[in-house]
Amino acid sequence: NIDPHPDEIIINNVDVTSNTRNSLKYNFPLGENNVILRWHDYQITTCNNMFSYISEIKSIDFSNFDSSKVKDTSRMFFQCKGLEEINLNNFDTSSVEDMNKMFEGCVLVTSLDLSSFITSKVKNMEDMFTYNYQLLKIDLSNFDTSSVTSMKHMFMDCFQLTSINLSGFNTTSVKGFNAMFANCYNLLSIDLSSFDTSNSETFNSLFDGCEKLETILQNFDTSKCIDANKMFSGCKSLVSLDISNFDLSNTVNMELMFQNCENLEYLNLNQLITLNSITDISYLFSGCKKLQSLDLSFLDTSNVINMASLFYNCENLKYLN
Repeated sequence: NIDPHPDEIIINNVDVTSNTRNSLKYNFPLGENNVILRWHDYQITTCNNMFSYISEIKSIDFSNFDSSKVKDTSRMFFQCKGLEEINLNNFDTSSVEDMNKMFEGCVLVTSLDLSSFITSKVKNMEDMFTYNYQLLKIDLSNFDTSSVTSMKHMFMDCFQLTSINLSGFNTTSVKGFNAMFANCYNLLSIDLSSFDTSNSETFNSLFDGCEKLETILQNFDTSKCIDANKMFSGCKSLVSLDISNFDLSNTVNMELMFQNCENLEYLNLNQLITLNSITDISYLFSGCKKLQSLDLSFLDTSNVINMASLFYNCENLKYLN
């Protein structure tokens, strides 16, 4: 029962369980429309790829949409490049287990209020907001992330975000944080002091390209870390960084870890733990132009294969232990 109007499309009780994308994209002409979804009698269990690659839609209203049985919202709005507004206030996510790439590529969305989301069953939040280039404000204040195992690339390329409140996040089960905030160019500070990272193996590119990031509050447990490649690479506004709490005894790759931290003046590595697992420290401090002293007495290089350009362009380095 589809009733098209000049400025909106109302969809009533459409069976989208077998092929969500085709049923929406090809069964009627969209044009530049707003979509109002009204599911009253039919309960679906998946919204996977529901609107993926549909660039004509400007806004979607889910206020009358019954999503109580939905288990999968992965790629739901994937690459919706024309989408500007989504009303998800009444969207029931209590049964959802997968939110992978849910909003990836929503390049025009400026604000997302997800405070009503119930996420206690969600296991995958990889790439959830990746490539949200214009996103200025996001409310995740009620997110329960206790079941989430991966947050890889979660906010990658959210160019306009200046702050993110993640104080309520429970990250006990997370095994991968790689590139979680990569290329968040305008992020000024971030407080991750409540993060439990004791089960995480990958931290590579975590803050890579966060050019304006001045403050990182963390109490990371890195005892299971295998990869720290590019972890702070390109953090051009960091002046001071204390990672003396890091345990990198299982880490294999530290390549480019502090590359191009060009304003970094103080780097505390004094109590940092490493063992002979490390094989690559190439470009580790490359481009740290303002560093004047480094104490690397902790570093076990017995199995290191690659030390290329370790101190390249460290033009003010005067003391090295």
